[in-house]
Amino acid sequence: MVVDGSWFDNMQRLGWFYLALLVGGSLVLGSISFAGAVFAGGVVSLLSLWASQRGVKQFLEALAGASADEGQAPTKWRLVVGFWIRFLLIGLVLLLLIAVAEVNVLGLTLGLSTVVVTVIVTALMAARSYYFGGR
Repeated sequence: MVVDGSWFDNMQRLGWFYLALLVGGSLVLGSISFAGAVFAGGVVSLLSLWASQRGVKQFLEALAGASADEGQAPTKWRLVVGFWIRFLLIGLVLLLLIAVAEVNVLGLTLGLSTVVVTVIVTALMAARSYYFGGR
């Protein structure tokens, strides 16, 4: 079983494109500080998505290799521990951004929504290609 990374790569590209649109719109309609907060939130969420994707791809590749070798199955502890470390780091970064840098919380939240919108759009594109693409 080979893990196809094309959806992961497309999701990352779409996320950065969407973040660029959000930051551009924030510069036009808001202020530089608001756009900076949007950018900071988007970078945090997209870097977290990248790290998550990397961990999941490694886990799936290890799972595929273990089933082919009929050897030991990969444990999921590494994936779970990685999730919690990433969760704590994101919390620390957000705390520093809000408390120390005093970024606009609404802009930060808008930037953090980048991954949510990216996942929704990617899922809709996958459904469209499945149902209307001739399978």
